[in-house]
Amino acid sequence: EEAVATSTSSMIRPQLRSSLRQRRMSESHNVTVTFKLHYSNTGPLGPWKTHMAEIHDFPQEYDFPGNWNPAPILLPDGRVRIVVHTNYPEMWSGEVIVEADSWQGPYKPITLDITSCTKCQEDPFMFMDARGHWHILYHKMFDPAGPNPIPSPGWTGGHSFSVDGIHWSPIYTAYNTTVFFEDGSTAEMLRRERPKLIFASDGVTPTHLSNGVVDPDGTTHTMVVPLKTK
Repeated sequence: EEAVATSTSSMIRPQLRSSLRQRRMSESHNVTVTFKLHYSNTGPLGPWKTHMAEIHDFPQEYDFPGNWNPAPILLPDGRVRIVVHTNYPEMWSGEVIVEADSWQGPYKPITLDITSCTKCQEDPFMFMDARGHWHILYHKMFDPAGPNPIPSPGWTGGHSFSVDGIHWSPIYTAYNTTVFFEDGSTAEMLRRERPKLIFASDGVTPTHLSNGVVDPDGTTHTMVVPLKTK
């Protein structure tokens, strides 16, 4: 099997805003954009090759910033969905879900902007639970509100959910910058971003949360924290 990794280079907001969005989309122009995929035919040790994937009918007004920190998920029938960041209406704003019959693409949007806030999030991580319901973890920004996009202390983790992967909830708070250690001590991370989950062998039960963090002394590293399962 081929190993695939993505690199740099929804369909509805809440009901009150969806009709306005749809009207704007119908008046805008759609374009084809590309992003880079790295893949290996021989496993994670490589060698790695490059594939330029296309997204067709991407709304031009979404100002495609390059598919940085995308969130792919492989469906049982081989289709692939990816959460794609946008710069609409400004940076750190929207997310659109695109889909293709295989990881090579071409992809097409299957949602409009799935977020309900502006300049509030980045780094989505999409996954499905044992019931087949959809979830996205985000690096939540400007919470609490203020001039700093990454306040510490602050609510740095966001979570939204969906039954069908198309219609999404607002982004709720999920975790903050405080980390608890086994010896009973705590530390306040200066930054806690890029959430990822590690799953049990069943592939659907999350066991650990991974983040890119900046320690109080300024050290940057990856931190993996076990989750409470009961």
